[in-house]
Amino acid sequence: MTESRPGAFSRWLSTRRLFADPAHSTPRGWVLCAVATAVLSAVMWLCVGSGDGWHRLAVVLFALAVPLLIWVDLVERRLPDVVVIPLALVVFAASCVAAVMDSTGDRMIQACLGAVLLSAVFFAMFVFAPASLGFGDVKLAVAIGLLVGWYGWRVVVLTLVLTLVIGVVHGLVVAVAKRRFKNVHIAFGPSMLVAALLVCVLAGASM
Repeated sequence: MTESRPGAFSRWLSTRRLFADPAHSTPRGWVLCAVATAVLSAVMWLCVGSGDGWHRLAVVLFALAVPLLIWVDLVERRLPDVVVIPLALVVFAASCVAAVMDSTGDRMIQACLGAVLLSAVFFAMFVFAPASLGFGDVKLAVAIGLLVGWYGWRVVVLTLVLTLVIGVVHGLVVAVAKRRFKNVHIAFGPSMLVAALLVCVLAGASM
């Protein structure tokens, strides 16, 4: 019997190292992910002010990967390199375009410094508390640092604080749902991604 197109598509994607367990890659999951991606990218385009110039493109391109990364991290507690590394490169390239088109080379420098700062903080957290987050979170911090660093170092710090707050809330919700407050482990990537988008909306809309 011929395999359905959605089923074949999800199976092909799972072999691209998105999912360690192919059972997590389902047609229904991909449909929901596609809808969430379309809605989120449109919302980010509308919410980030036009005063952000060409950098709004970087924000939208980043948003395109958010639903997929959240999905994978929630079900497998890992962030696939096949998405995270290209995402950092795309954000870097889009930021370079924004710097050239809007003559904002100083912001590009800020973005690079933001990537260094945020990834250094998460690397330290990975070294001293490896049970709390994985190295995929450190690599994701590079892309997020590039994105939010565009707005200045204070915004990078705000992103870090907001990430921790969202992470604590997420952990409490999971603990209450499981009725267990010890040895509760959560995926940290979703907190990072949500915090980054919220900060971009706040910072971009104020420009």
